[in-house]
Amino acid sequence: MQIDPRSDVVRIYSIGLRNPFRFSFDLVSDPGQPRIVIGDVGQDRFDEVDYLPFAAAAGANFGWNDFEGFAPYPGAHPPTPSGTVKPIKVYSLAGAKCALIGGYVVRDSRLRSLFHRYVYGDFCTGKIRSLIPRSGGARKDRGTGLRVRDLSSFGETADGKLFATSLDGSVYRFVRRR
Repeated sequence: MQIDPRSDVVRIYSIGLRNPFRFSFDLVSDPGQPRIVIGDVGQDRFDEVDYLPFAAAAGANFGWNDFEGFAPYPGAHPPTPSGTVKPIKVYSLAGAKCALIGGYVVRDSRLRSLFHRYVYGDFCTGKIRSLIPRSGGARKDRGTGLRVRDLSSFGETADGKLFATSLDGSVYRFVRRR
């Protein structure tokens, strides 16, 4: 959705997202071409991370409700994958996992093991993970060893410091291990 502050006109910017639960912009990987990163919560089986140049997101169709992750969604329109944006990461909700909480591509070079990686987590498990975002698909998805009970969001300061928040009211700052 795009809001024109000079009028009451609201424009739809992109379609096909079910429940985009946090999005951010990657200003690190290619400074000349910022990218949008969206953590989208699916229906029952899969959540996803979408990643593409911000300019390409205008008018993009992310596939919901024809797809949940890469899987055709039962009862939807006959799937037409052409023209839909494919996620770079599909996150299975098997086990105790329940909702992907989207984060940020880390800009703080002091966080060496996370620098240039997209940090995200799961609301129910509290586990925080990271991956290398690429337009053709994420690479090297791995756990960070960090956990935040009732993880609700991530935040970033103007100079790139990274934070995580919990529904219990706590705010945690990511710092380099010594």
